[in-house]
Parts: sequence; structure tokens; C-alpha cells
Amino acid sequence: MVAVRKAVLVSAIAVVVVLVLVAAVVYVRLVPGQTATTTTTSTEACISQAPNALCTSTEGTLSGGSPAYFPHSRPVVITFNVTDYTLPNLPVNSSYSCLAGFQVRVNNTEGPVVYDSSEPKSCVGRPLEVVLQPGQSYIETYSWNQTNNDGSQVPDGVYEIMGKLNGSGYVGSLNDPLGMVYLGTPLAVSQQQFASHFIVVTDPEESYPSGTPVRIVEGLLNNGGTIASIQTTPCSISYEIANQTGYDIYDSMLHQSCVGPAVDSPMAPEEYLTRTVYWNQTDNQGKQVVAGSYFIIVNIHVLSNGLLLEATKSSHLAIV
Repeated sequence: MVAVRKAVLVSAIAVVVVLVLVAAVVYVRLVPGQTATTTTTSTEACISQAPNALCTSTEGTLSGGSPAYFPHSRPVVITFNVTDYTLPNLPVNSSYSCLAGFQVRVNNTEGPVVYDSSEPKSCVGRPLEVVLQPGQSYIETYSWNQTNNDGSQVPDGVYEIMGKLNGSGYVGSLNDPLGMVYLGTPLAVSQQQFASHFIVVTDPEESYPSGTPVRIVEGLLNNGGTIASIQTTPCSISYEIANQTGYDIYDSMLHQSCVGPAVDSPMAPEEYLTRTVYWNQTDNQGKQVVAGSYFIIVNIHVLSNGLLLEATKSSHLAIV
């Protein structure tokens, strides 16, 4: 069967555990999948209202983030999630045996459909009837193995995944793009291409109180038009802290192990490869730094088919 569907009823606690495990990865995709969500209002604002306020969310996400590169051997996993935050006995119903489905379109949301999960008729059976309690989620997971409705491998290229809900009741609605995937062979990146089409990412807050850990998002963006063959090592992304005179007072390379093999990390166009770190406002000797102006210098050292590619970017930081 081209698409494999799994459905499960989980508690909100289980969802939190999954998120914590994902956050533990050293290098993660900054864009964790485009999410289409329907709620009565923002979740936080809704939950703070009267006890009888209807607070639900309906969302669909892709494994690997969006945009993302998928080799031919790796299925694209699509997950649909309906969560009940406040209302007892929330009905999740569908005239089919499944709540959700998806289409795969070429290039964009208006492109021709190469796969429709409803075509194989995998949702035959008793109509879906689920009742959620506060803190529970209903999840359906599908797997697209990169074939069309005839079972043939689709050509290399760009594909948009569109989500669709068949449900009724209080689950909201969703008929939106879930994300973009790139199929094909990653290409080697030259020094010139790296300089022209890759952007160093750094996103710290501009000002921090003295003694407060400084959150730094650091990494790389593929701003080109092709799938890039990139390999990373444990120290591919590092940072330094310099004072106003340009003197380095902290270097993350001195406080982490760089031992480990290079790992394939192919990057689709517009895909980020980042990590989030925290500097505790100490120098290399562990002494607390004084208030003042500093610079965060992000350094990138990656490989592309054996070729070393390097870049750096500096941003201002004030400790008050």
C-alpha cells in the first residue's frame, strides 16, 4: 500500500515527551514543518477564559521539517493532531474510518496532483467516532513512499504536501499546505556558491541583564536553488564572545569536544541547519563578565564532498 495510516489516542503528557526528545538533538532544523492550525483564539488566551471555553487545535506536520530533503529510501511522514485543551467529551467524528488525508502536488499548491491518499480507498470501514477529554489528543499518521497513485516512483523535483480533514464536530478545519519536500541528488557546493548562496544565521536578543544566560540561535541557511551536499562535524557550528576592543573572552570550541565523524546533512533550498546554545556570561576561565557591549561571532565550518567551507558573522550584544 502506498500510504500507511496509524491512529492513536494520546494524552498531552505524551506529546510533551516527544517534544523534549526532539529538542535534545544537537543540530536541528530551524523550521520544524509548516503547521496549519485552527483554534478559537490563541491557546494561552483561550485556556485563561471561562472553564467552558472551547479550546482545541487542529494541525498537520511533516517529518523532517519544511522545506526538507528526502532521499528515495526515506518515506515522508505526515501527522495530523487534534488536541482538546478544556472541553469534556469533545467529539471527533468522520463519515470515513479516518479523519484526515493528503495530496501531493508538483512544485506548489496549484501544481498537478501526483498522489491522493483517498484514491487507494484506505479509509474504508466504520465511521470514525472518538471522544476526547481535556488534555487528550487524537493523532493520525500517514507515510508517503514517494510514489504516484499507480505505485511508480515520482521524478526528482519539488512537491507540496496538502492536508485535508474529513471530520466534523469541534475539530475545526484544515485544508492547507503542510510543507514542501525536495527529492533528488544533493549537489556539491563550491567556495563561490557557498559565499553567494549560504547565509550564516545568528539571532540573539540585543540586550540581557547581567548574569542571565544569553540564548544564541546559530547556524546556516541554504539560500540557493538546489539541494546542497553538506556534511557536519560536532564543531561545525561554534561561537566566540569578544569585547569592544575585539579581544576574545570566550570561545565555545574550548568548552566542547570536537571528536566525531562527519555526518551527512543535505540541505534543501530555504532550509536551515541550526543549534541553540546558551552563554552564561563567563569568560574562558569561568569568571563573570562585567556589564558592557560585546560581540557574538558565529563560525561555520562544514564540508561539501570533502571541500571545507567556512563563514563567519558577528552581531552586537549588550549586557546591562
